[in-house]
Amino acid sequence: MLLKNESDLDYHRFFTHRLYEGMVSEYVMMEYLLSISPRLDKAYRIVSRLKWALANRRFGYFQTTLKDAKKETYPDKIRTALNTLEKYIEPIKNAFLCTLSNGPVEGINNKIKNIKRSGYGYRSFINLKNRILISFNLLNPGRKPKPLFYTKRTAKKPSRSLTLKLGKLTTPPLTV
Repeated sequence: MLLKNESDLDYHRFFTHRLYEGMVSEYVMMEYLLSISPRLDKAYRIVSRLKWALANRRFGYFQTTLKDAKKETYPDKIRTALNTLEKYIEPIKNAFLCTLSNGPVEGINNKIKNIKRSGYGYRSFINLKNRILISFNLLNPGRKPKPLFYTKRTAKKPSRSLTLKLGKLTTPPLTV
C-alpha cells in the first residue's frame, strides 16, 4: 500500500481488517502507518510528489521538489535516489518532453530471443525468419504497418477532482 500514489488511495470504500479495530479505508490505513514514523511520512510525501509530477508531466514541479528536498534530511536510500535524479536531470527533462521510447523495440528483441530459445536451434535461418514473421503477424497481407511518429507533449492543468484528492501535493508548479 505504501507504493500507491496518494491520489490512488480509496477514500470511500470501508472494510474490516484484522489489524485495525472497526471499519477502515485505504486512506485511513495509510494515515495511521505514516503517523507511526515521521521519517516514513516524509519519505512517502516526497516520493508521492515526484511520482505525481512524473505522471502529470510537470517538469518544473519535479525540479522544484528536488531542490526543496536538498534542504531536508531523508533516509539514506531516499537521499541516494534523490541525488541520482538530480545527477540525471537533463535526460529526465527530455523524458518529460518527448514521447519516444525504446520499449517497443526491447519487447520485439525479447520476443525474438524467446522464439530462438524455444526452438532449440532451427535447421535453417529461413525457418527462424518465418517463425518470427508469423508470430508478429507480418505475413498477413491485410495488415497495415503502424507509423512511427514523434509528438511533443505539453503539460496539462490538473483537474479539479485531482486537486481535491491530492490536497497539499498540488501546489502550483513552476513553469520552465
